[in-house]
Amino acid sequence: MNLIVRPLDEDDVAKATEYIVRLKLLNEEIDPNFKVIEDLEEVAREYVVASIHDPNVAIYVCEDLDLNQIIGLIRIEFKDRKFYHPRKEAIITDIYVKAGYRGKNVGKVLVEKAVSIAKERGAGLLVVCYPVNNTIAEKFFKELGFKDLRKEKFLSL
Repeated sequence: MNLIVRPLDEDDVAKATEYIVRLKLLNEEIDPNFKVIEDLEEVAREYVVASIHDPNVAIYVCEDLDLNQIIGLIRIEFKDRKFYHPRKEAIITDIYVKAGYRGKNVGKVLVEKAVSIAKERGAGLLVVCYPVNNTIAEKFFKELGFKDLRKEKFLSL
C-alpha cells in the first residue's frame, strides 16, 4: 500500500462528505445519544467545505496512491485553552478509515499527521472526542498513548 496524507481540497469534498456521513451514522449506531439529523448529507458537505477555509481547522485525507482512492480522513480544530498551559490544544473532531483498510495502520498514519500538524501550529495537547460507547476508538487511542483529560456529562432536556 502506497499511502499519502495530504490536505483536503475542493476535488475531495464529495468523498470527505461521504466519510463524515458514515462516521456520524456509525456514532448513532454505537450510541443513541448521537441521533443524526435529517439533512445530514447537506450539513456534512457544508461542514467539509467550511473546514477547508477555516484557519482554526486542518482537514486531511489519506489516499491509496496505488488505487488512486481516498481511504480515510482526519479533521482537527485548534482552540485556545485561555486559562491553562499549554494554551493551545488541537482536537481531533473526526477520524474515519474506509472499511477494508481498518487495522492496517491507516488510522495511525492519520493520527501521526495530526500530531505533526498540531506541533507545527504550536499546540501542546492533542485531544480526541468520540462517543463513550465506542470501544474500538477507546482501544485505538489508548494504544497510541492517549490518556483521559476531562469528563463530559450530559442531561437530556
